[in-house]
Amino acid sequence: MATALLRERKPEDSSRDHLREYVRHRLETDGRWRQFSGSGAWICPFCLGAVPAGHGDPEALAVSVEAHLGTRCGPFRAGYGAQEPRRRIEAAPRLGDLPFLLVADPAWQIFDDAGGWYCPAGLERIEGVRIEDGRPDEATLSLLERHLQDCPHFRTGSIQQAEAVRAARDRGQRTLELLDRIRSQLHTRIWRYRTGAGEWVCPWCLERVPSVALAAKPDWCVATEGMAAHLLGGCSRFGREGVRIEEERILEAIGEEEAGGLDCLAPPPEVTRGRLDLPVPQDDDDPLFGALSWMDEL
Repeated sequence: MATALLRERKPEDSSRDHLREYVRHRLETDGRWRQFSGSGAWICPFCLGAVPAGHGDPEALAVSVEAHLGTRCGPFRAGYGAQEPRRRIEAAPRLGDLPFLLVADPAWQIFDDAGGWYCPAGLERIEGVRIEDGRPDEATLSLLERHLQDCPHFRTGSIQQAEAVRAARDRGQRTLELLDRIRSQLHTRIWRYRTGAGEWVCPWCLERVPSVALAAKPDWCVATEGMAAHLLGGCSRFGREGVRIEEERILEAIGEEEAGGLDCLAPPPEVTRGRLDLPVPQDDDDPLFGALSWMDEL
């Protein structure tokens, strides 16, 4: 409809009159145009932006919507007629309520010991969220708005209860513990073997891991995340009782390698924690974490 509206405009027409007529018609007949945040802001069905509007005053609402579509809404002004699906529009009001949710809803207040915040929609760990003196700063609001606009769970209105978010936080902390253990042990040679093609060799299953590429001078922060992801999601031996990491087993595998063999990279001077993007075990009693006790002995 927006595209047709723009195409129908002629030089002698009043575009403002056209827009006013279009807005009033949609506000009266289209349910997607009657979505509001808890603060009363109107939710644009094109850009999902929260527009301050007189919710109780139809005329004031229409004027605010006209101003938004005519001067600020990029998708509408570009002539894109596609409105967002109703489910996504209905989820969008929460964006306008972010400041309130972050200080009043327990599900939106779950942090881990390292300061990572857990999204109650997708249960992802987000760094950089700051709430001070009971209020989120502007950088936090901007960060979370960008995240939530791209979050498929949020777009469909799927928000978890606080208990589920805390459980995800607890599992995530154990995952972080594994990641930190690996990084603290990079001085040990067993973590730094690679094939001639630059593929990391897992010291537990002794398999090549193509998803963990080790260059001559690798980004160890990224590489260790890949190592942890393999151990938690793809290693057939990690966490099995009685399986120990011994360099001799890796050295024995060198003779079995094809041309190029294996080589051991130099240890990094320091590896700091970066962004966490790892599969999180779904069971608090996951046997994989029993392997952490073995790692302590290295």
